[in-house]
Amino acid sequence: MHLRMPLPRHNQTEFIQIDIRSCIACGQCVAACSRNVLGLLSILRHRHVHVDHPDRCKGCYKCIKACEQRAIQSRQLKEAV
Repeated sequence: MHLRMPLPRHNQTEFIQIDIRSCIACGQCVAACSRNVLGLLSILRHRHVHVDHPDRCKGCYKCIKACEQRAIQSRQLKEAV
């Protein structure tokens, strides 16, 4: 019997969640993050921001403020709804 490890979620941290369908890969959130949590993924036509280092995220929400597309949201606000 072979057990598969689930793929890590590259669209969220403890504090934020990224809607990759809304992301236009402009990179403003990546530039705003001083802890290098986020990175850009670009494979052919598949382009969006993703979480490189979720453990580095401390919940400052600079990436949320920088995202004009509103593709990044607070997980605490989402779970409260």
